[in-house]
Amino acid sequence: RIVKINNFRLELIPNGHISLIYNLDKPGAIGSFATLLGKNNINIDQMQVGQEEGGELNIIFLKTNVSLPSHVIEEMHQLELVKTVTPLEFDI
Repeated sequence: RIVKINNFRLELIPNGHISLIYNLDKPGAIGSFATLLGKNNINIDQMQVGQEEGGELNIIFLKTNVSLPSHVIEEMHQLELVKTVTPLEFDI
């Protein structure tokens, strides 16, 4: 179980297809990539959001039903409020 990464508090049991996303903590940030995933028929199974202590960023662990295709990751990087997207695979 993960409960903190750097200055971000959250709770996650790592398993399956997970993407680590850093985004600006502003309205519309989560909606922008959630819409993109929906347009690509990718379902969000679970999402944990942690806010930076004293900062302006969020960290998001996003569990999906499939691994994110490279073109979706590239499109997510183009979104204004998304800073980084890192796909992770856990087999636990």
